[in-house]
Amino acid sequence: MREEFRSHLDNGTWELAELSPGKKDITCKWVYKRKINADRSTRFKARLVIRGFEQVPGIDYQETFAPVAKFVTVRILLALATYYDWEVEQMDVKTAFLHPVLKEEVYMTIPEGYAEYSDMPSPDGSYQVLRLLKALYGLKQAPRAWYENITKFFLEAGMSRSHEDPSLFFSHDLIIVIYVDDLLLFAKAMQTIQRMKTALSNAYHMTDLGPISQFLGLQIVRDRVQYRLDLHQAPYIEEILTRFQMSDCKGVWTPMESGIHLPPCQNDADLHARPEYQSKIGSVMYAMLGTRPDLAYTISSLSKHSDKPTRSHHIALQRVFRYLKKTLNTRIRYERPSGLPTIFPKPICYTDSDWAGDKDDRKSTGGYVFLLCGGAISWKTRKQDIVATSSTEAEYVALTEAAKEAVWLRRLLMELESRAGTDTIPDITTNHFFGSLHQAQSESVLSQESRPHAESGPGFTSSEPQQIYADNQGAIKLSENPQFHSKTKHIDLRYHYIRTARERGEVSVTYIPTAEMTADLLTKPLAKEKHWKHMRAMGMITTW
Repeated sequence: MREEFRSHLDNGTWELAELSPGKKDITCKWVYKRKINADRSTRFKARLVIRGFEQVPGIDYQETFAPVAKFVTVRILLALATYYDWEVEQMDVKTAFLHPVLKEEVYMTIPEGYAEYSDMPSPDGSYQVLRLLKALYGLKQAPRAWYENITKFFLEAGMSRSHEDPSLFFSHDLIIVIYVDDLLLFAKAMQTIQRMKTALSNAYHMTDLGPISQFLGLQIVRDRVQYRLDLHQAPYIEEILTRFQMSDCKGVWTPMESGIHLPPCQNDADLHARPEYQSKIGSVMYAMLGTRPDLAYTISSLSKHSDKPTRSHHIALQRVFRYLKKTLNTRIRYERPSGLPTIFPKPICYTDSDWAGDKDDRKSTGGYVFLLCGGAISWKTRKQDIVATSSTEAEYVALTEAAKEAVWLRRLLMELESRAGTDTIPDITTNHFFGSLHQAQSESVLSQESRPHAESGPGFTSSEPQQIYADNQGAIKLSENPQFHSKTKHIDLRYHYIRTARERGEVSVTYIPTAEMTADLLTKPLAKEKHWKHMRAMGMITTW
């Protein structure tokens, strides 16, 4: 607490002042946290937080925004770093929200335990409070103010901001991803990262965390000799198993029984432990969003009962924890094939739909998964808004959802192509990499001189569409042939986006047999053999 309070004084976060007429002082509190490092050691932290929920819109703040990078962006860059053997370093900004200057007039009470910091109330009845000069954790506008501050720093340093992910910045030789106050730096040469680290340390109070090993609860295990990177959340899963008294349970091979039907709650008498159910769903959902696409369908199915869970829903959710116990060490693996990387590792997409799979409202469930460097980078399971009249229509709607994600991924890569230079990081951010027809030997940045050098060459270009695999011939025909009016006139206009994307050459759709449809795992509960077959196809491995 003393360290936190002193940092505010040194930073000039506030000044003693009298409360202005018509203004209200906002209370604050101390928050204590025990944090776990990547090496499982413990450190303690005290944070002074203002109670931002007391703020009034239009008076205490105007706009809000939090600089949060997409998980997909992080996984894409980790996959490419594995493929091209980039250096990946991590930094943390100490008291990040304390750097930006506040534009609004905001007052805060004296923190608990530091009453002696303020003088006694004045004779006229006014009293002293703290007027915030800089942002503080808990303020509604603090994340936005911090984002504006760090963005200005990067732009003045000669970097560009991505239009597809506002938390992504890049130059001709450096890529930076920010997640509030956590930074990931990608570069081909370590010297490039060191220069940026020095600049950041001169501008902010930084903690250099070195080579990446843990980010947002994701554990990163990297083997640079084998050009391999594993992404998992085993410590987090162990934590939630312990929290919900499931650490000693008997494991199972699938997260949900094949063919199971979980009807909604029929009357309030069937309700059972709603807060516990919601807490469990939220805990597992974070693992699913980070590294566990195999849980996407299960969580999607169970979460729709969060408002009125019954005992049968609790039993189904308990099975998810038993599955997590069995697959504790399951991870996504990205790796580079043998040989030199002469082409860009293009993403591939699988999309599928389970027609009328929901027996209660007969709506279909669609899903897609994108793979890069052998591992999943983006996935989604979602119950469709409409009742499809055929399997073709259900697959057509699922194709549209996949096309939206495909276009975004494609634009992100094109943006890097068009905005970057031609110097130190040719593997992804140069025209040599994306468009040229020749191959250029690039310098190795590895400490072992015996390891092979990377090589760049022809690969992704703006004229090349994103490949999408589907297992329904009718849906593929509908996506390419606008003449089927009798079959499509009732379909909402927004679902015809797939046609427009195909006509623009942004995506292409290819048939694949149902037995090889990896996205089948995202649309229905499967038997053990099929479940694990599709998990392996997603680049998910398990070490027992």
